[in-house]
Amino acid sequence: MTVTSGLAITAVVARDEARQQRNEAQLQRTQADGLVEFMLTDLRKKLEPVGRLDVMDTVGRRALAYYSRQDPTKLDPDALGRRARALQLVAEIRNLRGDSEGALAAFRQAAGTTRELLARDPNNGQRIFDHAQSVFWVGYIAWQRGDLKTGRQAFTEYLTQAQKLVKLDPGNDSWAAEIGYASQNLGIVELDDDRASQALREFDLTERVWAKIAERSADKREPTYFRAQAIAWKADARRELLDLSGALEERRREIQVYREMLIADGNDSKAKEGLAVAQYRLAQLQLETGSSRQAAATAGQSFETIRKLQTQDASNRLWQEIAIKAANIRTEALIIAREWAEARQANRWALDNATKLVRLDSTVTNWRTDCLLPARWMQIAISSGAKDQPAVRQQIAQFDRNFSWDPAGKASEEERFAWVMVDVLEGVHWRSAGENSKARESFARAASRLPTDHLNDPRLLAVASYLNRNQGIAGLPQVAPATASRVRYDVGALLNS
Repeated sequence: MTVTSGLAITAVVARDEARQQRNEAQLQRTQADGLVEFMLTDLRKKLEPVGRLDVMDTVGRRALAYYSRQDPTKLDPDALGRRARALQLVAEIRNLRGDSEGALAAFRQAAGTTRELLARDPNNGQRIFDHAQSVFWVGYIAWQRGDLKTGRQAFTEYLTQAQKLVKLDPGNDSWAAEIGYASQNLGIVELDDDRASQALREFDLTERVWAKIAERSADKREPTYFRAQAIAWKADARRELLDLSGALEERRREIQVYREMLIADGNDSKAKEGLAVAQYRLAQLQLETGSSRQAAATAGQSFETIRKLQTQDASNRLWQEIAIKAANIRTEALIIAREWAEARQANRWALDNATKLVRLDSTVTNWRTDCLLPARWMQIAISSGAKDQPAVRQQIAQFDRNFSWDPAGKASEEERFAWVMVDVLEGVHWRSAGENSKARESFARAASRLPTDHLNDPRLLAVASYLNRNQGIAGLPQVAPATASRVRYDVGALLNS
């Protein structure tokens, strides 16, 4: 009996020790899961204003490393949701570093997980939220690549998920914010699809959503930033409607919001980033309303703002893109102002950096169309202004070899303007050489690249007017004279004629 009692006591002790170990293991997992949740939410929010991609990348990778040591089939739904958010964070960083293929693969992997979790529990707010983020990012990559159809489908699904969230908890500001994001995304697609009036309505809704959230929020930084972004998109929509004075006012409002944010936190990198973009877009409007020297100064401020920010993280491709666009706008303004030495220097920097950026990832369409092509046509314009005809011919021939025009495709605003300007510059070149027949061919080709139904780009409108008035080309798209009179973009100065 003594032996039997001893065995029984030993079994009880072993059982209790095993239970304690299980409890300790469960406690450790709970603590680790809590730490991962903190890393993906609160810590991420604190890191974003700093703008350090390497630190944020480390956060995502460590979270993924934690879950990689566990069997995915044995993870509970909350853990799978955190794993999906970690994938989304890593994918965001990949995209910012120019790896859109790697980003899309990670976003799709995250979407597969969140879709399955949502199917299991369709009325769970966190599951709806997690899947909405996956849907958004898949749509964003599609939009970034110029695939508006896929982008619209994804953003429409995103809005549907956001509406479900608000219906579940109307007083939840985090859920209400999803309506703001979704309406802005759809507005962007509408704008890209030449539906500026519809886009403006979406952006008005977006600003109202963020203003309401900012009013009642203790931490006003995030809703204030997104309100500024909504104002930025309203400026773009007004510009496309050729309401240039309204667009200028929206840009000034946007800049004021960023300045207020920087008073609250002078190190807020997102506010600095937004300020740099708003400044070069304001410079563009100043250029289109006839203030070339003012535009050059404003674009210079944008360039200085973003270059200082780049010292924090040289790997941030978005900041590189912004710097190139600011340099391009400044170059354009300097050409029109006939400040040739400064224009040549600014163009050389933009051309070199745009070429490097495109080489990093050729699938990112707008790096080629909106960064490199503008730098290339301005290079030709500078050679034309210097009366260096051999350089003009050689640079135009190189442009034709390096790029191709798709008459059936949807060209971006910058891409279309680049091709039109190269044709017009070629026409000016042939005319100066006495080759009038070739000049007419070049000017006619420029006209053929203009939109056939309507003109809503101020610069293209100015070029159409130049071709009609100076080259006698008829049949070009027209706008009401009162609307056209708002545009003061100086094509003649640009062509040094």
